[in-house]
Amino acid sequence: MNFKEARLVFMGTPDISASLLTALIEEGFNVVGLVAQPDTIKGRGGSVEEVATKKVARAHGIKVWQPPSLRREHEFINAVAADLIVTLAYGQIVPDEVLAWPHRGALNVHGSLLPKLRGAAPMQYALMQGLETTGFTLMEMIDRLDAGKMYAKRELQIDKDDDYGRLHAKMSALIVTEVPALLKKFLDGKLIGIPQNDQEATFAYSIKPAQEHLDVNLDAISFTNYVRALAPTPGGYLLHGDTRIKILKTTPVAMAEINEPGRIVIDGGCLMLDVASGRVNIDLLQLPGKRPVAARDYLNGHRDIHGTFWQ
Repeated sequence: MNFKEARLVFMGTPDISASLLTALIEEGFNVVGLVAQPDTIKGRGGSVEEVATKKVARAHGIKVWQPPSLRREHEFINAVAADLIVTLAYGQIVPDEVLAWPHRGALNVHGSLLPKLRGAAPMQYALMQGLETTGFTLMEMIDRLDAGKMYAKRELQIDKDDDYGRLHAKMSALIVTEVPALLKKFLDGKLIGIPQNDQEATFAYSIKPAQEHLDVNLDAISFTNYVRALAPTPGGYLLHGDTRIKILKTTPVAMAEINEPGRIVIDGGCLMLDVASGRVNIDLLQLPGKRPVAARDYLNGHRDIHGTFWQ
């Protein structure tokens, strides 16, 4: 099937979705509609901020639907006679009846090498686990979480300095580069779906607010990986008394002779934190209502914290 004739409905909401939607439009795909999450309300004045994909669709005259619940409101998709649905970071479960409507099916671009890291936060969990390689999978959407047939995978190296923000940008660039060509091959019948091995599946569920509180009872490498997974946003934090301090970058250092998890050590102009096994250098942090600062700048006004505990 010619990709310029196939009627494509795109489902996605944030910046990474907007980048792919832009690439598909520029490549000549016949995008007949966008399904996105509702717009967000910003600030005390209650101003409405359009989601990223909606801005792209409106600029190209593409119809936009933003149902609060796709389960309750979805007949509009059937009405446009879509040949194919493509999703990337939409943010809602797509009902079974919607998946059955397009005669070429529904595909999802998932940010891991399936069956590893099924779920909503695959990039964060890849960093938490200290993986050196991740990637994306173009997969069939079915009624189970990220469990459909796999049509293609593309790998991506995780560098030691990558945090979630950097990895997200690299993943977005890879998806934009690779997915349009893969969709053409799919529509031409040149991609074969391979079933996943459910016994090899692992999961990466959404990051909950409680998980943003960093655990000083981790070893130094695990603590650093956890910090990377949450930076720059939402940002993992520790408590110094009642003050919530976001820790945005750390580096493992040599094992401390005396180790007290949570203890702050200032040595040679460096701000360090004891963890359960080892010690980390705190490189970047953020106080409430302030911008992120290098630890050396923070220490200019906080020399008295040596020997205190952050938990």
